[in-house]
Amino acid sequence: MSINWDKIKAAKRLELESSELSGFKTLRLRFEVPLSHSDPAGSVAITIHADLVYGAGPDANDTNSIGHSTAETILESILCPSRASLCLYLCGGPGDENPASKNPDLTRELLGRFGPVLYVDYRGTGKSSAITKDTLATKTAEEAAWYLSQFRQDSIAADLEGIRKSLGGRVRFVLVGQSFGGWIAMTYLSYLPESLAEVWLFGGMPPMGNTPEQVYRALYRRLVRVNQEYYSRYPEDKARVMRIVERLSSTDNGRGLLISEETGERLSCRGFLTMGRHLGGEEGFKTVHSLVELFSKDADTGGFSSGTIQSFRGRNGTGFKLPQRPLYGAVHEAIYCFGPGVASNWAAQRVGRDQAGGNFAWLGRNFRFEFPFPDQVEPFSFSAEMIFDFMLHDAGSELGPFIKAAEILARKEDWPALYNLDALGRNTVPVRALMYPADLYVDFELSKIAAAGVRNCRAIPAPERWLHASVKTNPKEVFEFLATMA
Repeated sequence: MSINWDKIKAAKRLELESSELSGFKTLRLRFEVPLSHSDPAGSVAITIHADLVYGAGPDANDTNSIGHSTAETILESILCPSRASLCLYLCGGPGDENPASKNPDLTRELLGRFGPVLYVDYRGTGKSSAITKDTLATKTAEEAAWYLSQFRQDSIAADLEGIRKSLGGRVRFVLVGQSFGGWIAMTYLSYLPESLAEVWLFGGMPPMGNTPEQVYRALYRRLVRVNQEYYSRYPEDKARVMRIVERLSSTDNGRGLLISEETGERLSCRGFLTMGRHLGGEEGFKTVHSLVELFSKDADTGGFSSGTIQSFRGRNGTGFKLPQRPLYGAVHEAIYCFGPGVASNWAAQRVGRDQAGGNFAWLGRNFRFEFPFPDQVEPFSFSAEMIFDFMLHDAGSELGPFIKAAEILARKEDWPALYNLDALGRNTVPVRALMYPADLYVDFELSKIAAAGVRNCRAIPAPERWLHASVKTNPKEVFEFLATMA
């Protein structure tokens, strides 16, 4: 059922107090919203956590001395009649928390440019009502699938509108969306443009109107080139990766390497090849190469040591952290199901398996990880940000209750529309969209096509050296570039 955007109710404010956020003056807020904005009267309630950063300075550590009444006064002063807009930072994901302290340089840039900044932990993440295995433990697979379907960008945008109304409903949001944050921003802009003052996107123009298959065909084209570049830089890794994969395929009767005794998380032979998620970040090639070197030494000696496991975990593993953010695994492909009649059916897995050249043939269910490998799979190519069904199994007990629900979601076709393309074609809200030609996670060409369909949108190509997360690693230069060019 689609959200009735005209009837979103103000979120119920549960809490307002000072926060212990080092280096920033911050108010912590907590809101209550309906789980289903399509049926708010009959829905259970969930909570949303937010941090409102209103200043920075040496005295910002002393916020514990602020009482509730003073916090109310500060909030009233922030939302004074002279303030027409409030900045809202939308992080990537789905499934990531959004703490204001995560990227302090970015927070300072936003404060200097827009004034107070609101950070919201999206539903199901961080300090908001989180989704864990316990959330789904007593639900049937069908009930769990329905529950998870309420955690896409349309529900998040509705939460944000409820928060805006709870803050008085007078100020309009300036949306700053990075990656998946742009998906949320464009849904918000599609249905509630009157609530927004501006939209700034950084690697966050979604491929609106493209099916999951079309999205992944484009992403694999870029990924093939990145793998070629990687092996050109580290040609010795071709043989190393093949040895590692073969060794993992014979470890523990094919189950792979046990990474966590507590959760049962494993690194399978296929899982090792998902390390390419690192390749789209700064120092990503070096990260993957160092892990290949690490595992190669053990593969040559016949087994994998506890030191290798610890080092692997210390370097952020494959980069997915699914036990900590299960929503990423469960609803990642659903964010591309833009409306009725579109099902994902594990599109990344199907498209990758059928790639010409065979370098992703390892995605096939019956692929044999045994020497000698067929010529057409040499070398093995790393995948990137794609989610495959086996990854939920590899993640251990934390993802157990999500597996059957994710299978149901993969077949689901009756999704509500995520965007109103006609409304975007008439848009009057200023939109600035920085798009990265070298982006491994959001296809540059599909983003350009999508931006062309949004009226009043200035789409700007970034310098080739910038990558998907450059606004977080180099915020001042990136913001100045987009502001100047747009």
